[in-house]
Amino acid sequence: MDHLPIPADPILPLPEVPYLCNEPYDVNIPFLEYPRRKGRPWMTPKVGEAPYTNHEKLFPTPSRDLESFFQTWLFFGLLAELLAELFNHDRFMSKSERDGSPVISTKQLQPLTEQRFESLKALNKPMQKGIYLHAVQCIDLTTRILPVAAPDFKSAVKTSIASVVELLGDAIDKAIKGTFSDAVRCERLFTRNFYSEEMKFAMVAANWCPNDITRLTDKFTSTQLLYFFSKMKKPPSIASHRDCTTKFCLVHPISLSQHRTHHRETCNNESTCRDISIDHRPVLDILRSGALPLLRISNKENEPSKVTIELCNSRTNTAHYVAISHVWADGLSNSEANSLPHCQLARLGRMLDPFAEAGKRPLVWLDTLCCPVNPEGKALALLQMKRTYAEAKKTLILDSTLYNYNSQNLSATELHARYLTSGWMRRLWTLQESALSSDPWVQFKDGPLSLIPMFSRLKKVHDENLNYRRLVQDMWIDSQSLTLYTYSSPNGVPDLRLLDRGLSHRNTTVASDEALCIATLMNLDVSEILPLLGEDRMCKVWDLLAVANSGSLPRKMIFLDGAKLSRHGYRWAPSTLLPPGERFHPVQSRVLRWCGPQGKPTSKGLMAEYPSYRFHPYSGPFPSPIWEVLHKMRQVRFVFKDQSRDIWCQIMYLDSSQSSSEDIQTPLVDLVAKGDLAVILAEEPPENPSAFLEEAYREGILVTVTEEKEDVLHASLGNSVILTPLSPQEVIVYEAAERLMQELRTWELKESEGLEVAEQVSEERITKLRANCKEMTRKLLAEEPGLGDAVVEILGEGGEGLDLWVYVAGWFNHVGKGWRVEGAKMWCID
Repeated sequence: MDHLPIPADPILPLPEVPYLCNEPYDVNIPFLEYPRRKGRPWMTPKVGEAPYTNHEKLFPTPSRDLESFFQTWLFFGLLAELLAELFNHDRFMSKSERDGSPVISTKQLQPLTEQRFESLKALNKPMQKGIYLHAVQCIDLTTRILPVAAPDFKSAVKTSIASVVELLGDAIDKAIKGTFSDAVRCERLFTRNFYSEEMKFAMVAANWCPNDITRLTDKFTSTQLLYFFSKMKKPPSIASHRDCTTKFCLVHPISLSQHRTHHRETCNNESTCRDISIDHRPVLDILRSGALPLLRISNKENEPSKVTIELCNSRTNTAHYVAISHVWADGLSNSEANSLPHCQLARLGRMLDPFAEAGKRPLVWLDTLCCPVNPEGKALALLQMKRTYAEAKKTLILDSTLYNYNSQNLSATELHARYLTSGWMRRLWTLQESALSSDPWVQFKDGPLSLIPMFSRLKKVHDENLNYRRLVQDMWIDSQSLTLYTYSSPNGVPDLRLLDRGLSHRNTTVASDEALCIATLMNLDVSEILPLLGEDRMCKVWDLLAVANSGSLPRKMIFLDGAKLSRHGYRWAPSTLLPPGERFHPVQSRVLRWCGPQGKPTSKGLMAEYPSYRFHPYSGPFPSPIWEVLHKMRQVRFVFKDQSRDIWCQIMYLDSSQSSSEDIQTPLVDLVAKGDLAVILAEEPPENPSAFLEEAYREGILVTVTEEKEDVLHASLGNSVILTPLSPQEVIVYEAAERLMQELRTWELKESEGLEVAEQVSEERITKLRANCKEMTRKLLAEEPGLGDAVVEILGEGGEGLDLWVYVAGWFNHVGKGWRVEGAKMWCID
């Protein structure tokens, strides 16, 4: 992994990647056929064959064996396939500095890759296109296969493969960009589980918060960037992160009561360092007049170490001013009065010196002193917030973790990495403040640094060095939310995708402030939201966003995980875009919920067309009471045969850990029996099974139909589910199980004639029925070709008979009927 970028002072040196191949890669075997030629056909299944993920669950390959094979195939094989004649096995080998053993080396990866793609330019366009499309296939296959590796798979081996895949994929994307109009980009690796336990342990020991580590893999997809972060030390915090969790950081407080005003660490005597206060009454008068209150921080002539504060009116004093953007947890806050310790204001004055003009410090706006704490003054200041930062000549960003570093000693990459992972990036108000700023600066130990030239330095790195290309792209994507002009398209339509990404993993002390910040970012009228209380603010936000979007909102936003509003007619809408803890959907996939067809908000709910299914209980021979006790295990999933397309499918709860519903463990067949259950889907359902199971997944939401009126189905929202067709092997098993169930039910009906309920469910009859079910199962397995193989493929070794009979005995506990709602059916969801 020699090619991967690392910070100036890494946590640990780059680990050596052991050479584990049992044999060199055979360059005479095409990459896409390699597993089949080597006796592992399940790794590259064809349509109709079981997905590799299923096979690995039932017949797991020992990780040591998989490490060796993956390194041979996915590392050396991919390099051989894409570098062609430039590939030489020994070019990617070295000796361990520790013990001389063979290790992997990627020092020559970038120059060889650049040489290979430069040579392709001499070929004609059809030949180039064919080579590129084949390369994309190889990259995409690798991105699908690599995540199958078990948790104990060596992280260094996995990361070495992932980093090579990323660099080669980006080289391909760069080469075909602008060359072919129908160019297909390479798939990106799923990096949410990128960090091994060993890597996370090292990061926490280097002052990383566990919650920050979770945020990294949720927001970023670049192997280059995630690896860079894993090597980056964090400065010591005010408090230790040892009690923090992956869901919550306890060092950066959210509650207003947890914020405290601090003296500077270098303050010699806190008892004599007096607070400097601003009288809120003249501040209030300035705000009432429509002007901005500003401050002049000056040193006393006879005591240079002492400062004085003068309140100024922006209307009568036209001098330029600097707006301060800071994190309250860093000690510049005061929720009870407009005052701060003298030592803090003296330091702030010195921070303003680099912006002085003609030897005179600029005026400054700081919320702690310029926003009155009384309700009227606070409301007036909030109404002026957009103007406050938009009219400032500069915005100075203060974060205690960044004070530790001299900007001149850090590369552009590390500067931006530290900025993106600072505490300042956690807060909602700072997002707004940065977006409104025309000239943001960041305070480092050696002075302020402008973000604008820092972006230019990053672009230069991106354009000149493949090893940094994806790293910078990820940084740039995350930085887009920090500029206001990106929050709407050229025609003025609000960009809800960027809004969602910008708010991800941020928090605010006062929950109702979220609506105000959204309104400012999306250019909505804050005065319509400020007087409202509670969730009425977010209801108004969705109303105003719909108006700004020609009366519509994305229909797939109902699939966003997280809390929904409780007000009737708005129960489909998120109550916040700042969900606490971990989201089921990472940031990069949530963007899909803001794309596609639109719906229309109405007083009764969101009106939109959705692909959907409706369900009924199984309509075969009605079960007698004995079927309730024949097999007591209840399956939560629901299996059904799509009556309109004759395809077996199943639905399962998406993720029980993300739902607060008491019904999350309720067998779905019971919900079907209770009422008119349906599922609406985010995408059209797949027509056929796929060798890659993820291609057949369709996310959905359970809904209960409450009314059907004027060709509109009105429904209430339930839990999130996944719908997918059964694999060909599962279809064989369920077709057989259905026949067995009907045969067993016919026999059981004859046996139960004239018996009371108590006699029907006696232990003697249950034992007899089970034995008969097992015997029927054994007989069918012996007579029907292919059934035994299908059962083994689905249930594993030893599953023939005794496990298949459970499908039969538990039929009515998890199987029902379903049909696709054809045509463009309108739903009203609440």
